[in-house]
Amino acid sequence: MSFTNQKNVKRLLKPLKKIAGTHIETTFDDAFETIAQRLRQYHPDEVLVMANGRYSNEELYLIQKLARAGIKTNALASSEYLLRGSDFCADKNDIVPFSELYGSSCFFCIGFDENNTSETLKAVFQIFNDNPDVPKYFFNQSNTLHITDFTAFFKSLNYHLIAFGKAKGKFVEGLGKNYESYKNRLLSNDFEALLKSNNLNEKAVSAFTDCLLNEKAPTIIYWEKALEEATVHEMNNLTMLIDVQVKPSSGLLGIKQNPNSQGLFDMGIFPHLSVGGNTFNAESKAEMELLYGTKVAETKTIDIAKRLQQKQFKAALLFGEDLTGMQNKQINESLNAMDFIALQTSALNETAQKATVVLPQSLISESEGVFTDSARSPHRISKTQELPIALNNLQQLSRLGTYFGLSELDTIDAVFLEYIAFFKAGCNSSQRHYFR
Repeated sequence: MSFTNQKNVKRLLKPLKKIAGTHIETTFDDAFETIAQRLRQYHPDEVLVMANGRYSNEELYLIQKLARAGIKTNALASSEYLLRGSDFCADKNDIVPFSELYGSSCFFCIGFDENNTSETLKAVFQIFNDNPDVPKYFFNQSNTLHITDFTAFFKSLNYHLIAFGKAKGKFVEGLGKNYESYKNRLLSNDFEALLKSNNLNEKAVSAFTDCLLNEKAPTIIYWEKALEEATVHEMNNLTMLIDVQVKPSSGLLGIKQNPNSQGLFDMGIFPHLSVGGNTFNAESKAEMELLYGTKVAETKTIDIAKRLQQKQFKAALLFGEDLTGMQNKQINESLNAMDFIALQTSALNETAQKATVVLPQSLISESEGVFTDSARSPHRISKTQELPIALNNLQQLSRLGTYFGLSELDTIDAVFLEYIAFFKAGCNSSQRHYFR
């Protein structure tokens, strides 16, 4: 797997430090020392650490380690999920692998069309091109259903399936956990109100559910960025109600926003997750402290968005994030109110203008590491162009960590050997097949 560099973008090549309101070039060590000195002035709960899915697993792991073992904060987040919820991480066994898409009988596509240029959708479009005879149903086209509220839409489908006795198969017969509770809760909804949310009638919903039921191997592919977690829950419920969730070439495939958005979950860039996608609890905390040889952050339930809106964070360490692009006035105001911001970015943006320290970011094409795709398959990427800055992301993170008392880990193999210790073999079946 390889990714190309964006052209015609002015690169930031050296660290910057704001002095008397003006950014001037400085050394990496001066930048790291400034970050460490400033962040030590705050209580760990007042420091926010954020990263996006354009970092490798190894880089995200070091960001998590820096936050929890260095700064001692559990306020870890990504703007990709900040206002949409964090329950977008499906069990690998419940995801349709890219290879199985070749056996699908119909593709139902949500939140994107063939004009979408995202690099994470390239594999899907290649499969579409390889299978031109397989029908593709893109919502909100001239000849398809126009849906504005996908959560209400899938609730209406599920309501119809249950109310008219069309739901059947092993999930409704006992394999699906919490079915009776979900059924009672769903049927307490006003069906007409659900239909009205999308200007639909019962005939249209009945026709669409029959279409799904008549497909041998339907696959729902959705652009994750376009949906809320409640919608994904209802889609997951739908695939169990029509008994296709674990059948070959059938079920759900959510396409992530960035090349390694899945790595955010796998490396614990959420308050409730540890490395390996495990729950960050007393057991995983003790495991971290044993491996790291130091105390780590407390396991606290943190609503990052709420804390931002209430301006409870006084400092932020941002990796590749530009919060000024978010359509949320309160969060932008919170960013403006912070005492200290350090940002790693490839090019100056509005957030960089607010930052006291700005670190140059290496691009995906300029380093090596592991990225995990939307179907949760890891890929080792190769360097395709020379690095124009003195230190890549991994080297910067490793050296910055030493200013917080952490040992250096500046090669991908060394980082991999450490984080793999957190991954557990096997499938946690007790958490699968839940109606929500």
